[in-house]
Amino acid sequence: MDGRMRTATRRMTAVGATVLFAGTAVAAWWTIARTPRPHPSLQTNASAAEGRCPAPQSISAPPSEATAKPAAPETAGSPAAAEKPATPSKLERAKAAGVTVKVKKGETLIDLAADHLGSPDLWRDLLEVNADRISKPEQLRAGMLIRLPEGVRPATAEEVRVSRFLRSIKGVRFDEYVVRGGDTPASIAREHYGDAAKAAWIVSANADIFPTPPGAEQPLTKGQRLRLPKEYGPDTGHGG
Repeated sequence: MDGRMRTATRRMTAVGATVLFAGTAVAAWWTIARTPRPHPSLQTNASAAEGRCPAPQSISAPPSEATAKPAAPETAGSPAAAEKPATPSKLERAKAAGVTVKVKKGETLIDLAADHLGSPDLWRDLLEVNADRISKPEQLRAGMLIRLPEGVRPATAEEVRVSRFLRSIKGVRFDEYVVRGGDTPASIAREHYGDAAKAAWIVSANADIFPTPPGAEQPLTKGQRLRLPKEYGPDTGHGG
């Protein structure tokens, strides 16, 4: 009796386990069956679209006009080049200034350059600003009006006199003498040369200092610096 009961109990336990397993399997199948799945064609289209879509890129600002298009070089016919005025030549500037000097008999471009420009070596500047009148120094004639470069004023008669004098004594050797109180040309000549008659040498050698030549016995200004020629001869233009 007890054996039959134990067998029946084991059978019932086995049946219950089978029923429980079957119920769990059915429930799992039902859950999976009810879950919606995408249509195969839709899944394929989505994958293809994803493949065609380019990777996102950073968006930069559009280039400015200065960097987008390089500036074109200015040519002779371009508007920018036409706007720039040409630099006037020395001749054009001298014409605009309108400063002239009248050539005297015997004067050369070297004389005029020394007198009005401060150096005989600047005679080419005069030739350049008078190129429409003369092309070489030999064409200079007395009575011509010669232009001076822009910014140059004509020398005064006194300045011309001093300029000519200084050029006349070029190459002559001198001693320097500082005038003392009571000195006269004669007293200096007597002391320096041993001959008061040579006061004329001193006066001639300092013509730029003495606009009005002093007399041999006229007192000189204390502190003046004078040139005392070492020697004069016929070729220097100064007599003794």
